[in-house]
Amino acid sequence: MFELENESDFRTNVGNVCGRDFVEDLMGHSFYMDTYYQLPEEKKRQMYLEAEPHLTITDTKSIENNFKSLSAKHNALEVKVDRVALLPLIVSHSYH
Repeated sequence: MFELENESDFRTNVGNVCGRDFVEDLMGHSFYMDTYYQLPEEKKRQMYLEAEPHLTITDTKSIENNFKSLSAKHNALEVKVDRVALLPLIVSHSYH
């Protein structure tokens, strides 16, 4: 089992499609579910497949690190573009 970064979003997204009881059971919150909420495994699979398009499971740390790296590269390229844009001015002043 993996730890959810935002259980509330998961509960809401899956719950909106399949109902709260299903999502609570899916999250392992079966403390009260065993007594009255029992679905066949095939029905659970079907319900999960209905909810799946509404879910996004990502490695947020990896995405954040990649974003920081790309931002740094973008900033470095902006500095180089600014320098290249100044070259015509520098060249024209050196010939006067």
